[in-house]
Parts: sequence; C-alpha cells; structure tokens
Amino acid sequence: MNIDKTSFIFLRHGEPVGGKVFRGSTDDPLTDNGWLQMEKAIKGLSFDEIISSPLKRCLDFSKKIQQLTSTTLTVMDGLQELDLGVWEGLSVEEVAKLDSNGLKTFWAMPYSYTPENGEMFQAFEKRIHSSWQALNEQFPPQTESKTVLVVCHAGVMMVLLKMLLNIPVENLLCIKLNYASKVRVEIFNKTIGSKPQIYIDHGYSF
Repeated sequence: MNIDKTSFIFLRHGEPVGGKVFRGSTDDPLTDNGWLQMEKAIKGLSFDEIISSPLKRCLDFSKKIQQLTSTTLTVMDGLQELDLGVWEGLSVEEVAKLDSNGLKTFWAMPYSYTPENGEMFQAFEKRIHSSWQALNEQFPPQTESKTVLVVCHAGVMMVLLKMLLNIPVENLLCIKLNYASKVRVEIFNKTIGSKPQIYIDHGYSF
C-alpha cells in the first residue's frame, strides 16, 4: 500500500570560503571543495522542489541544481543561519579571547547569552519554527507524495531536530552536523497517525 507522505531532505551547505569561523549571517560563497561535498551528498537523490536559504553558500548551489534539473526553486528568508553579531568572521580562539565568559555561557545555554549586535536565540528558534510550519502548509502529505530538498545551515537543522525530538536546549550544541550533512524528515498523511520519521546522515567518518 502506498502511503501519502512528504519527505523533506535538509541539506547543510558545503565548506565555505574563509575557514572555520563563526559564520552566521556572513555571506561567504562555497569553496571548490564545498561544491564537491554538496554534489556528492545529493548524488542519486531525486526531488520535486528546492527550498533554499538566501545566503550564497546555499543559494548558489540551489540555483545550479535548479538549472540542471528544471526543478522549482523557492528562496525562504527564514532559513538563514543565526546572526552572531560581533562574533561573525572570528575563530573560536579569537572569540575566546574577546568574550570568554560569553562563549562558555552560549555553549552551555544559548537562551542565556546573545553576542553583541547578534540575534537572540529565542528569536532564531521562533523563525525556524515558523519556516517549518510554512513548509508543512505548502507541501501537505494529504495531497500527494513529494520530496523537497531544503538547502540550509547547521543551526537551522539543529533547531529542527530540537523541535521534533524535544531535545533540551542545553544539549542542542552537542549535535554535530558536518558540511553537506543531511537530515531527512518524513511527514505522513494524518489519517495514518504516524509521528515524523527522521533519518540523519551527519557527514562525519569514524
């Protein structure tokens, strides 16, 4: 028996230009390696729609895939990464020197500390929740089965997992999602009564 469902494949962007830094709203493009990581991640996948964060490290790849597949592409501003204010573009070591206590507090409890000129984590979580609701309204499983590729960021995917799995916020930053990792969320027709099914490809090798 075929069961109507919507499969959302959340894909983190690949490696950006600029190295390992706090890169929330900073709009760096992908490196050549970043392009390869993302191409490898979607190899063999098929999808009916593409949704993308507006930041270059997501949107440039989404546009390329849209051109190659003629799949409809929609840009969703709410899927941008958390804005980290004065921490943007700095390494962990640089932030530790600049704001050691703030960094420790943020890692332990994101609700309790916001970097100067940054976005409050509660506000970030609220817009991700709103974006998730909008996706479910746009692609309800009651109509027909669809697969939607959502190209976004690690922070977005972590908040999504927090919401779906009721993960305590103090454990949120324990989740590790490498470049070009994937989280697949399957939403079923309400008549089935099944909870969302979640599959995680974290992108790390052991």
